[in-house]
Parts: sequence; C-alpha cells; structure tokens
Amino acid sequence: MPPAQPQGELPTLLTLPAILERHASLFADTTDQLPGTSVLEHHITTDNHPPVSIPLRRYAERERTVIDQQVQEMLAANIIRPSSSPWAAPVVLVRKKDGNLRFCVDYRELNKHTIPDSYPLPRIDDAIDAVRNARFFSSLDLKAGYWQINVAEEDKFKTAFRTPSGLYEFNRMPFGLRTAPSTFQRAMNTVLGTLIDHACVVYLDDILVIGETEKQHLKNLDTILQRLHNTGFRLNREKCQFGLTTISYLGYQISRNGVRPLPERIDAVAKYPAPTSIKQLQVFLGMASYLRKFVPGFASTAAPLTDLLKKGAQFQWGPSQDKAFHTLKHQLTHSPVLCHFNEDWLTEVHTDASQTGLGAVLLQRDTSGRGHVISYASRKLSDAERHYHSNELECLAVVWSVDEKFRHYLFGRHFTVVTDNSAIAWMLQKQHLKHKFARWIVRLQDYTYDIRHRAGAQNQLADALSRNPIEESSPRNRESWIMFSQQDVTNAQRVDEGLVSVMDSIEHTGHNAKFILRDGTLYRRHWADKRNERHLLVIPGSLRSSILRAIHDSPEGGHVGYRATLRKAQERFWWPRMDRSVRSYVASCEVCQQHKRRPGGQHGFLTPITPPETIFHTLGIDHIGPLPMTAAGNRYIILAVDYLSKFIEVVAVPSLAASYVIRFLRERFEWRHGLPNKLISDRSTTFRSGELRTYLQQVGVEH
Repeated sequence: MPPAQPQGELPTLLTLPAILERHASLFADTTDQLPGTSVLEHHITTDNHPPVSIPLRRYAERERTVIDQQVQEMLAANIIRPSSSPWAAPVVLVRKKDGNLRFCVDYRELNKHTIPDSYPLPRIDDAIDAVRNARFFSSLDLKAGYWQINVAEEDKFKTAFRTPSGLYEFNRMPFGLRTAPSTFQRAMNTVLGTLIDHACVVYLDDILVIGETEKQHLKNLDTILQRLHNTGFRLNREKCQFGLTTISYLGYQISRNGVRPLPERIDAVAKYPAPTSIKQLQVFLGMASYLRKFVPGFASTAAPLTDLLKKGAQFQWGPSQDKAFHTLKHQLTHSPVLCHFNEDWLTEVHTDASQTGLGAVLLQRDTSGRGHVISYASRKLSDAERHYHSNELECLAVVWSVDEKFRHYLFGRHFTVVTDNSAIAWMLQKQHLKHKFARWIVRLQDYTYDIRHRAGAQNQLADALSRNPIEESSPRNRESWIMFSQQDVTNAQRVDEGLVSVMDSIEHTGHNAKFILRDGTLYRRHWADKRNERHLLVIPGSLRSSILRAIHDSPEGGHVGYRATLRKAQERFWWPRMDRSVRSYVASCEVCQQHKRRPGGQHGFLTPITPPETIFHTLGIDHIGPLPMTAAGNRYIILAVDYLSKFIEVVAVPSLAASYVIRFLRERFEWRHGLPNKLISDRSTTFRSGELRTYLQQVGVEH
C-alpha cells in the first residue's frame, strides 16, 4: 500500500488501493466509531394524540440477556440514553439470516400518529437509465446507516422504549420510524447532490458509484468517499465492493453488456416442475390462465394440456404435453406478460402459502386496470416452518415477499398485499402478539401498505408457486437431506446395469407401461386411481443407502420406525423390493437400537423438581385416553399444567401423533403465553417421538 495522502489531495497515481488507503478513516468497525452526520436531523411531527405507553412484554431469560447486552452496547456508543418520556414502545428481537438476534422497537403506535414526510424517493427506472452506459462499479454500504443521523433534541422523547432494565430513548434515528426512509434519502441527496446520476446513483442506503472508464470510475469514487467523510458518514468495509464490472442493483444485473433483469425474477416459473398428476396440472393451468390475455394463441398452445382434463381422459405425459408446458412457461416469463417496474402504476403483492412452500407475485396494474407481472418468487419451507399453523405460514409469506424478495420495489412506496387469508389483516393490527408474529410485524413497519382479501380460487398465481416452490440458494431454506441433484441421479442410472436396458428400450420404442423418461431421467409410473398418474424417481442401487440415510437418520427423519420410513420413501422414490431395503436399514440402525425401549428395565429413583421462579417457565404435560370417540372424532385429551401458577390448558385430539402435541404447544402456549423454558413429561412414546424432539430443539425448550 502507498503511504496515506493528506485529506483533500488527490494521489499522484489514481489507483484503487491508493484511494482506499487515503480514505482509511472513512471505514468504521464498530458503532461507537460513528460521529454522526452534521447535514440534517430527523424530526418526528405528531398529531394531537396523547403519548402512547405500551406495557412491558414478558421475555424469556435468553431474550432478556440479549436485550440487556444490546442496551449496554447502545448506551456505550451514545446511540440511546436513559429516558423519562411518557411515550413507551415495546422491544422485539428479530432473528437475522446469520441466526443472531437483532434489537428492534415496535413503533406501530407512534407511526399511527406521525404526520407523513412526502419527500420523494428515486424512481427505479431513472436510476437504471443512469447506469446503462457505465462499465465499472463500486457498491458502498453505510455502517448502521440510520444510526448516523441524529434525532432532533425536541423529538427524542417520542422514540422511548421500555425494557426489563428501564426506559430509554434514541439519540440517533432508529429503524422502524414511519418517516425515517424520507429523512435518509434527503440526507443522501444533500450530501451527494449533483453527483447523483452522473458519478453515482443512490436508492436509500444503496450507493452505486459508476464510471464509463476505469479512470473516470476511480475519480468518481475518490470524490464520493471524500464527500461522505466530510459530512460525518462512515462505511462498513466488509459490505462494500470496489472496482466491479458486473453488479446486481435494484433487481437488475448491470455489466458492460448492458442491463437485464435478474434471473431470480422468473426462476419461480422457469424452474416450475412438469405436472405428474391431474391436480398438479390443474394448478399450473390455473396460474397460466390468469395471464392468458397476454399470451397470443393461449388456447391452442395449451390444448395438449387441457385435453388431459377432459372427462374420461387418462393422464399420460408425452412429447406434445411437454412442448406445450415449456412453451407456456417461456411465454409467462417474457414480454408482454413480464414487464419492467412502472413508478406510475398501482402495485400489488400477491402471496400464498401451502404445506410445502411460499409463493408470491409482484404485480402492477396499468391505467386501464390490467395486471402486469414484474417478478415471481417461491421457496420451499424449512423443517421448522413445516410445523407452522396455516395463519403463520400466510403471514410468513407476506413478510418474506415484501421484506426479502421485493424490498427494492416496495420500500418507500404504497402498495397492496393481496392474500387469501382473512386473518392476516387482524394479526398485523393486533398489539399484543407473541414471539415470531411480533418480530415479523416489526419487519413490516417500515412499509406503507394495505391488505386486501381475495378468495383462494382467485389467487391462482401465488397459489401455484407456493404448491411448487423452488429451492433458494440460501442454506437456511434448503432441505438438508437433498444431497445430490437430479443430474447425479440420472448419471447413476446410466451406469446401473438393471436400469440401462429399461432406459434404452424406452428411447428406442418411445413407450413403456411401467416407466417413463423425462429429460433423460427414469421415473416409475404410479397410479393412485385411473386418472391420476404420478411419476416416482427411480433410485439406482448406488444411491439407495444415501436416500435411506437421509430419510431415516436426518433431523427431518427423526429415526422413525420401518413403516414411517417406508411411507416417506414411497412418496417420491421407487426401486425394486424397497420394503426389504427399508426394513433391513432400520433394523441395523445403531441409534435406534441404542434408544429402543428394552422390556424389564430398572426404574430410576424419583427426584424432586426445583420450583420455577416465574410462571410458564416449567410445564408438565400428559395425556388421557383412549376414551369413547366424540362426534368430532376425538379419543384423547392432551393437558399441560404450569408448575408455578397451576394454570391448565386442555385440548381434545383424535390421536397422540406428535403433530397434535406440537399444535397444542403452539396454539395454547406459544401464541397465548409464550413457550416454556422446560417441558416435563413421563417420557412415554407420545413424548419421545423424533418429530417432537426436533421441534423442541428448534424452539429452545428443554425436555
């Protein structure tokens, strides 16, 4: 590195290392290194409503520890100070992508009484136009950007929040305030001024330095870094990127080859799997029909598919159906169906959730009211999310689509959320929500939106994507037991002596009563009835042990018994004598043998249970039954007792399956009172299942 140059002097040789060395003091490692900008202050103008004070929420011990730690860090960095304000907002902890908890304040009540700031945000189309001729790029990330703007002294008391250790208020602008985005954009425009659209583009906290030549780009970068330093802003070096020739920005991929939409905008449809049953075909055609007005010759293109839905027709997927399917997918992901974002059109986010995934579509309506797709999105549910109640899944779909997938389109603009779940509007307005609902709502409080209910039969776009989700690149959403790709299976099939002859025969004759080739991969035909044919992936001998290990041994598998393991395997796969393979594998599992109950074992000594100090810290859980069946089909009772208050929750259930126990804990405790720290049972089979054990581990409950 060359020696540092005095501030204000341009290096003799303009190189990227020299520029970064010259501006080394611009980068902050911690929040206590943020001096705060002198450009402007954040004002909170409220109506005549009296101050609102929300009572202190109950927090788990581990949450109190995180809150206390972050309060002390913010005090040390002068981000907050003790308060005696009549206002008081509650604190919630939001789990970040890396698994850590982020301290947030629920400012919904304050935002209700805050007068909006009409300062305009940049138009995305203008920002993209400004970078079309650029060839070199640097992306700048401000260190805790909001915290670099001071709150006006006369308004600090309005930001007060309550924690178990006391009442505090913000010196710096916190996240979650209604007018914070406008203040931040005003600050960026003030600092960078005439450089915007020439040397850089700025969309809130996304600063992109541009240049048509490397020399011009470096000169622009040096000027912008100097401006930021002079006005008191600091950058996060770890998240900055310098000297790139290709970059993703505001939903587009920008390079010397021009500007094009990111592939992820259409992945949810482009990777949509071919239907393997009548029901799956109906779902796909429902989605396609919603946009048929934009697809020339839709009826004739879709004819090979719609013919399969005729009365008496058998579901047989052949070359004509495959061609029609891929043609429709291509038409759905290209103009005129797919459009660029238009700042002047009304914006809608259509969301849906199923037991397998989430789906969303960003839609805009032109001046005539016709809908145009801007972006598609879908993803599979994680293992923990599969246990969510349907209301939770629908709410998760809204948060995920708004705050993760379409954020750069929606932030700072009014939009409408369209959902087929009528309970979401109520949940997003309710004040005293538990745990994850509260965390999700905090993530949405930066946005301006309304919610419109739409019947499920009319919500076909998002519904189809949620039922056929794609894998996201984030490990958090990837099913851990999918250890090899379809291509891996295809390659293994091609060298399996027992399968090669079958595949060769189909390739030469074009038909087989029991098997089918799709994209070069062998599937077994399976009929649930005469009309519904499913295709099961044929697993060659070299991969069967891996499949069984994933299905049985993984956290999702939970080391269940022979029948449950066989049932899981039969849902998606096929190979000869599968039942024998599964029985042999389960019988030889060391973990199962070690934990299998042995008859005649010695009983342990009874030990006293330490009385808890707080209510709902420790629960005792048990079941009663079987009892005479009720009209609703219930034969058992699950009950739980709080060890301190003796409070009881009871529910009638049809069986003692782990799913009913999990639902009982979620609906009767997590949503109402919060989950306990400890759960005590008699360790019967009901409470020792792998599914329940996995769930309790995921939510941090000791058992």
